[in-house]
Amino acid sequence: MMKNKNYSIYNMSVKQTLEFWNNLADSREHQLINVSNPTYIRDGTITLKCKCEYEFTTSAKSYYTSKNGCPSCKKRRISETKATLLNVALLKEGKILTKIVILE
Repeated sequence: MMKNKNYSIYNMSVKQTLEFWNNLADSREHQLINVSNPTYIRDGTITLKCKCEYEFTTSAKSYYTSKNGCPSCKKRRISETKATLLNVALLKEGKILTKIVILE
């Protein structure tokens, strides 16, 4: 989440403009495609396109508080983490981890 209090979604002194949401999307390497509620964007949903070319729709509030936002990138990172943990466990003959659960 952005540390600057001027970007707080709940800070009423900051006008929640389309420019604000475009800047937030740009900072996450996303492109803002659509907003469901142009008057009060934070109360609606937004559609974005990630640098990985995946399009997704989420609530504006959820997008603001998330670290990434793109479900495709999140899934890829989880898969990479699982593979790394499994490789480390195999190299250490399972002694580094007590249990690895791989969900398919």
